[in-house]
Amino acid sequence: MVCMFEGSKYQSENYLFFSNQLSQFIYIDRIAIDLPFRQKGLGTKFYSELERIRDNRSVICCEVNSKPLNEPSIRFHKKNEFEECGTKDFEDGHSVIYFKKILSS
Repeated sequence: MVCMFEGSKYQSENYLFFSNQLSQFIYIDRIAIDLPFRQKGLGTKFYSELERIRDNRSVICCEVNSKPLNEPSIRFHKKNEFEECGTKDFEDGHSVIYFKKILSS
């Protein structure tokens, strides 16, 4: 799992989408789980741990490819209470859906 906080010098367009809207957040750039370990709840455990150590940040956010379609990731994020908050089509032909999860205090 690779994450960044607000104020990072990371210049990804996807990170900047959230940086331009939110004052405090955790941006998940990527999460990778090797094939034999998928569908065992590890992704949800990683996200739960991130929520636990969030240091008063109230939003966790990420993007998921919609072109090419990454349906498993979209299902995963919706199952983990992330809500769609935007989309973007890039010049190279790929598209993303932006997701965020508002955390309770």
